[in-house]
Amino acid sequence: MSQKEKFLIVFFLLGGIVAIFFSPLFACPVRCTLSNRALADVVDTSAEVVSFPAPANLLATAVSTTEINLSWSAVSEAVSYKVYRAGVLITFPTTTSYSDTGLTPETTYSYTVSAVNSLGGESSQSSPVSATTLSGGGGGISLPVSVTCQGNILESLGGEVRCQFGSGQITKVIFPSFSVRGTAVVKIEPQNKIEIIKTKPLPRNLEIIGDLIGEFKAFSGIEKIESFDKEVWIAFTYNDEQVREAKVDEKTLSIYFWDDSKRIWQPVPKSYLDPISNTITVPTLRFSLFAVIGEKPIIERIKEIPEKIKEGIKEISEKTSELAKKVAELIKPKPPKVKPPEIPIEEIVPKEVPLALKGKWQLLPTKPIQEFVLAPLPREIGALVKKFPELEKVFREVGITTITDISKLEGVKLTLPGLTERVGLILPIGIPIAKLSPETKEKMPTNIIFCKTGGEKIDFNITLTIEKGKPIQRINTISGSPLLCALKPDLPVERIKGYVVFKSKKTSSLPPKISLTASLIDSLFFAKPTFASPQKEPIEEKLVLIEFEFSDPDGDGIYTAEIRAPKVEGEYEIISVMDYEDPSLGKKEIRLITVVDPEGYVFEKYRGREMRIAGAKISLYWQNPETKNYQLWSAKEFLQENPQITDSTGKYAFLVPPGSYYLKVEAKNYLTFQGEPFEIKEGSGIHFNIELKPKWWLRIVDWRIVTLIFGIVILLLFYKIYRDKIRKKLLLREKYE
Repeated sequence: MSQKEKFLIVFFLLGGIVAIFFSPLFACPVRCTLSNRALADVVDTSAEVVSFPAPANLLATAVSTTEINLSWSAVSEAVSYKVYRAGVLITFPTTTSYSDTGLTPETTYSYTVSAVNSLGGESSQSSPVSATTLSGGGGGISLPVSVTCQGNILESLGGEVRCQFGSGQITKVIFPSFSVRGTAVVKIEPQNKIEIIKTKPLPRNLEIIGDLIGEFKAFSGIEKIESFDKEVWIAFTYNDEQVREAKVDEKTLSIYFWDDSKRIWQPVPKSYLDPISNTITVPTLRFSLFAVIGEKPIIERIKEIPEKIKEGIKEISEKTSELAKKVAELIKPKPPKVKPPEIPIEEIVPKEVPLALKGKWQLLPTKPIQEFVLAPLPREIGALVKKFPELEKVFREVGITTITDISKLEGVKLTLPGLTERVGLILPIGIPIAKLSPETKEKMPTNIIFCKTGGEKIDFNITLTIEKGKPIQRINTISGSPLLCALKPDLPVERIKGYVVFKSKKTSSLPPKISLTASLIDSLFFAKPTFASPQKEPIEEKLVLIEFEFSDPDGDGIYTAEIRAPKVEGEYEIISVMDYEDPSLGKKEIRLITVVDPEGYVFEKYRGREMRIAGAKISLYWQNPETKNYQLWSAKEFLQENPQITDSTGKYAFLVPPGSYYLKVEAKNYLTFQGEPFEIKEGSGIHFNIELKPKWWLRIVDWRIVTLIFGIVILLLFYKIYRDKIRKKLLLREKYE
């Protein structure tokens, strides 16, 4: 037993003795226990609940194609009510009215209502009433309805978009009025279940019903709508055959969405299942990949166990046979080595001196060697030098003129600005690609990957290095951050497919940096030679972490893709493979090395160890170039939060545009940290590790000192009580003597 444990045991024993000794002093002046009668009254209280009537005068009125209003008379004893649709509980209102939205046009719905008192007792249900939602051409407000899997949603009127799956089932999304601003285009794209599950696997106890899985998208112009102003309703219909084939419990059906940040399927809160009409409905404020998913009963999971065991045995058998073959090859005796016959030295070395050693013949011709040494720069780099005098001037000054001088460029880092500056716009923040004019888009260099983040307002600066005579692109980002990749191919393509490939756990060190003038940078950007090379070998699948597709929705020739940087820090490659429309051109690939830096964290040093701090408030301040004053950085414009509150890992991170910033960290029981201002010259991440110091009194007083003081006080009290008892005995003895 440790000294600490012994000390605590003694402490609690002394505390118990003192509590027993002083208990009469704190005794209740009156009897503090309940009598049997009072206790019986408490126990019998629940049995005295008086029944109360069901709500009366229930009225159902259809006000639109998707909404029915309910009202009823109040019940005096009720504190809330329960509303049932077709016998299924749908809500718990505290008032005597309710609006049921997200319904299907021209459909009849039945309702009942019950009352709930303060003790949780529920009355009987009211008499049922029915109402039928309006048709598209009937009275009331008629919402625009599209049945082509794509439709327009009007701000003041809302709308509805329907889509039919291959199985014949219908899914629809209903927008109430003022849920979007202006006019929005909504698309429902049915997905292939088998292909989706390959990249987005389900837990073993879940199963997608039939083919009910679709990607829901909304656009305002060409910009994707991230969230809606009001809840919209998504409804799927299914049939009993699909439930039987999936072998799931119908009661567990729910609409799930794919959480890309956590890489898991999650149920949408508030799923409403109507088993009579075989409809499941959910409200949502944002679109995603949605699917109807149910849970398999335990009996079905048990039935699958033998099959899984067979598969496991088969896999073990195959691996065992492979291992046996390898062992057999290892233990197989090797054939004895046969010593080759010795060749006489006369046959190896001729007696006559070779012509080259006599000076009559040159083994290495002089002219070709001189031609190689004086050969120009490689084609990709040489073309840049010929087109742009500024680059040629820089190369001439540092002595890079021939192919043998390329070694001087090895390890040199050229820092190039992001997309916004590359097309001639010098601004403090980046501009989304969709907002660039056609003339500006025309200036965008081909076959170079540009990366943006923060709602496309932050550009990643590209580092260009020459490795083994080839130009290499590299960017730095923070783990888990979103990335938008943009690529403009030099020729028409059928498709562009991307891969995120693991390269190295440790990030490579940065080479020396060379500063280029603005005119030289501009020349380098708009060079015709590109960084694309023919694809020689297929991508090794075991290293591929993410596969994605580039798309060109507005047909401007600029292809984009949204991905998320891996969580684990290290070095990765974003490989983009262009498949040209002309088969004779084959395929070309562009490689962008992405260095993923770890997030920063807040910590306290305790006995030589770092202890992460949860609940720390981290605020980032930005210097306004106009007022020269620091103000809280507006992170919402860049799809981030400021300030950030740390969790148990103490981690935080900001992705910011160029500017001057400083950090402020506040945490309970710690001194406030305010860092020195620092400059961000390239759009990059802020992820420093910050140490907080405890307040002065916490440095002096810890649990051991508090425990020791408390123990001493108890011992002194115990000693005082003991002395008082001895004194009383002495006084009594003197009195009687």
